[in-house]
Amino acid sequence: MERDRTNPAGGSARTALLRGELAQDESMVRRFRCEADAASAVRGPGVAPVLRYDLDGPVPLVTGRGVLCPGRTSPPTRS
Repeated sequence: MERDRTNPAGGSARTALLRGELAQDESMVRRFRCEADAASAVRGPGVAPVLRYDLDGPVPLVTGRGVLCPGRTSPPTRS
């Protein structure tokens, strides 16, 4: 997951990328597409909505709104 610094709506967003050899594997791209379709259909409190996804570009990706877990005041950092 990478922070999406181009979020036009403001706030934080997270982008999941399908990289490298996985992006060349048709079965993996199909699975990623199914997961993106399912995630974009889910609605409810505490659910991070999918903002956009592009599975036909050179790097398949899904971007969703960043949501803090209960009790957190800032997003987790990479270690």
